[in-house]
Amino acid sequence: MSESGEPRPCRKCGHQLEVVRHPMRRLSWSRYWWTGFKSLFARPLLACRNCGAMFTWEGDLLALGAVETMGEVKLKALREDMINLRDAFATVTLAAIGATVWMIIGPRTFEVIAPVLSGAVAVLSAVPFVYFTRRARQVKRALRGLKDSRVKGELAE
Repeated sequence: MSESGEPRPCRKCGHQLEVVRHPMRRLSWSRYWWTGFKSLFARPLLACRNCGAMFTWEGDLLALGAVETMGEVKLKALREDMINLRDAFATVTLAAIGATVWMIIGPRTFEVIAPVLSGAVAVLSAVPFVYFTRRARQVKRALRGLKDSRVKGELAE
């Protein structure tokens, strides 16, 4: 934003700059976290959501590729969702395996169909567990590649 309130374009890619909200979270695990901390008590930072360039409020370029792009934020949220789904199916799988083992070697006898059904539930819930594990790894690789290209300044515009 300029002093008049109109948005400024990014000098690198031309997209509109916006105020960095939650600078400590968006700049965490980067070498610019201290700059984000200082911006909490001074004028806010501006960032481009497309290329990750970070600017001072006055428009001076601080760093190229310092702030997570929106693509990275979306991939990170997708990965967290995949991990949560994977963990949910892992819980169901482990519970069904435990129930099957208890029915087979426990002190009480069950009908034959009960351990077979709980074993089937274990196998059926293992399929989505494997799927979401694989997808979470793929998204992690894509996220890592996006971050590396942003830090190197090789993002496609």
